[in-house]
Amino acid sequence: MENIDSNRYEPPVTSLLTYGIANHASPEQWSNYSALGLGPEHIPDLIRMATNKELNEAYSDMLEVWAPLHAWRALGQLRAEEAVMPLLSLCETLEEKEWVESELPEVFAQIGPPILPVLTAFLADASSPEESRNCAIDGIGKIAARWPEDRSQLTLGEINLSEIVPNNPSEQQQIIFDPIPRVDGIDASSDPLFEPRANVYLMTGRRRRTAGK
Repeated sequence: MENIDSNRYEPPVTSLLTYGIANHASPEQWSNYSALGLGPEHIPDLIRMATNKELNEAYSDMLEVWAPLHAWRALGQLRAEEAVMPLLSLCETLEEKEWVESELPEVFAQIGPPILPVLTAFLADASSPEESRNCAIDGIGKIAARWPEDRSQLTLGEINLSEIVPNNPSEQQQIIFDPIPRVDGIDASSDPLFEPRANVYLMTGRRRRTAGK
């Protein structure tokens, strides 16, 4: 592959083409891309760079192959909400997905709660590709962990523990954890993992009961 045409981008975005190798690191250890002069006005070019097929598939010994990674990290620091859908497409289109799958949820976490409606709508769309759905699910989890103050909390009641139930192996075999609240007036969220998790817990509970007979 020949050298990438740097004329496709304007400074300071072009500096990412030769910015160099990046290591797996937490977002707190990422470079400060604003120090390069990158700002909100560069978001469209950064999206183009992050999703550039030629750059993403460049030879591993070329500095330019690292440019998309620096671009999406910069988009995270700029909290570029418009980058979410283009970045999700990478989870489906790239053959080498290791960096994308590990980093994009962190990028989404940096962008923050404003993109939650986009991610949840993406998950609700049955036509969304599985690889991209996984990135979206991980992104929602990362956002919840990074922005705890944005999680609404409701007091639904109180639980009082009044006594210790005697240890009874036979009774314990009948207990099955269910992540779906099957109580009138309380509905589960739209999390697509609830149903498969509930089915898995049900199967393991049945096996445990059978093993005790």
